Amino acid sequence: MSEPTASNEPTLEPGSIAASDLSPVERTSLRSPASRIAALAACTALVAGLGGFLIGRTSGSSDQSTLKAGASVAESSDSVANTNGANTPGAPVSNDSMGDSKIGSSSARLDGGGMFSLNAYEEPKQELIAERTTTSGITMRAHLQDYGAGANPYVGQFGSWMPAGWCFPTGNLRISIVTATAVNISGAAWFSEPKGGSAISTFAAGYAEGSPVYGAAVQVSAGITSVTFTTASGLTDTAPVVRGVALLAVSGPIEQAFTTTLTSADGTTSSQSNADLSLPYDGSDYAAACEPPPPALPDAGAQPADVVAAEAAVRESWNVARDFNNTDSAARLARIDDTTGIADAWKALSTGEFADAAKTSSTTIQDFVFSSPTEAWFRYDVTTAMGNFTNRYGKALLGNDGVWRITRQTVCQDLGLAPGSQCTPPVDTLYPPSAANDPRYGQSDIGISEPRPAVEPIAITVAPQN
Repeated sequence: MSEPTASNEPTLEPGSIAASDLSPVERTSLRSPASRIAALAACTALVAGLGGFLIGRTSGSSDQSTLKAGASVAESSDSVANTNGANTPGAPVSNDSMGDSKIGSSSARLDGGGMFSLNAYEEPKQELIAERTTTSGITMRAHLQDYGAGANPYVGQFGSWMPAGWCFPTGNLRISIVTATAVNISGAAWFSEPKGGSAISTFAAGYAEGSPVYGAAVQVSAGITSVTFTTASGLTDTAPVVRGVALLAVSGPIEQAFTTTLTSADGTTSSQSNADLSLPYDGSDYAAACEPPPPALPDAGAQPADVVAAEAAVRESWNVARDFNNTDSAARLARIDDTTGIADAWKALSTGEFADAAKTSSTTIQDFVFSSPTEAWFRYDVTTAMGNFTNRYGKALLGNDGVWRITRQTVCQDLGLAPGSQCTPPVDTLYPPSAANDPRYGQSDIGISEPRPAVEPIAITVAPQN
């Protein structure tokens, strides 16, 4: 997102984070296992898409007035003045803080009104890492603001485990774009390791002036020496890589489709479209690289006499208990240790709007252990047409009749995924004991409760424009 001019005022999306006023950890938030898709997608998109813009605006833009209108201007300006040790947020500005003793207190205002607006701010010093002027006269400069080690929201929480370098930005690029007729500021997230070899942020300039420019900052892995940027209409630019980034721009409007071609030191090339680079954040590669390992199953205890046969029996009971297509209700209930309320929940599910999703759903057991000869734990994923539910936990118990049965809590927690199909009485989601010490989860008097974020998201509200 490029820096807006006075005639192109920005709008902030819900959940936006004012990056320059927050600690590095607050720049991003974690997703709970119950809602990881929506929250992490929003979080990473926020940092990548708006991080540079907000940092530039709050730390040093020369056109802050476009962020404020009406009463919100006074509050924003007062807060900034306070960072220089002059004012308290929301308090009237003294004559001395204005630098003019002739202005009376009744007329000393920071909300404009045709009088005075404080729009001069000091930017933190940043390192210039790349500068380039195209043959058509477009000059771009990239300054890097390094977030430091605190950019990793999981630091110190999961032992030696660390997310991949492309999961969370470790800095921000402040990108200036200057032409003979236009000037603009944009931003791009900076990663310690771009996923798949490249991380691309597009920018634009010149729209207010009527001479649009479209470009991209492309961060690349080591060994890439140049990058070519080609739009769908055929506009193209090639730039060398300087300190891991190539700055590219063409004279023309924004285009939704483009291709980047990376050239290696040995002359080999690889090309990707912007569609290829759009990562779904519920993908298995993201979960494996960016989410901490799931809580561990209980340690293995004394084992059944025939471990192979016992595990096969547990898996058979699991398959029967959740088979809504070919197994009748009585047979399914026979594989559950406590059937209270389950038949009614099944009926509600089979007649509800999620019936087809339940019938076509599948499960995959990812981990399995016998904690004793009569108790088995397993971790599994549920795949449905409505969405996937990963890292769920189940338990089975060996009955006196020699039949392994799935616990009521395991069955009911999955029925509860479909609104209106909960068991009565309801159950808590099942987690192994190791989750009690996991920062992603809380603990209640009756066991492990639903997961909660380790870091709460922080949002700001911008007053509507008059």
